[in-house]
Amino acid sequence: MPRVFSLFLLSAAALPAQAIAAPAYMTCTFVSDGGARSEVKITADEAAGTVDVFVPSTGFNQRLPGTFTADRLLFKDKMLDYAISRVDLTAVRTIRMIDSTDKGKCSIDPAPKRAF
Repeated sequence: MPRVFSLFLLSAAALPAQAIAAPAYMTCTFVSDGGARSEVKITADEAAGTVDVFVPSTGFNQRLPGTFTADRLLFKDKMLDYAISRVDLTAVRTIRMIDSTDKGKCSIDPAPKRAF
């Protein structure tokens, strides 16, 4: 019996394990067709399937479900659709109500330091 258990443990250890990624912190800057710039802070948590959106200029904050593919991060709220490339960090934000699209670029931010 111990031999069977040992073989089970060895076979379980040989199976590939899913890596749990830490959340990614990004700052995305969008430029509208009229040239207006807006900054959005993004926290993408693939393990939880969520994206936190924070707009520093207004203090607006929300948590949205996200779709994480091999090459893109997709998320949306009632008015906006976001798509961020996981390859080159280009971003597109579509404002559905007025059928307008802003293009932008994101940069990876360091994880915030925490006291606890």
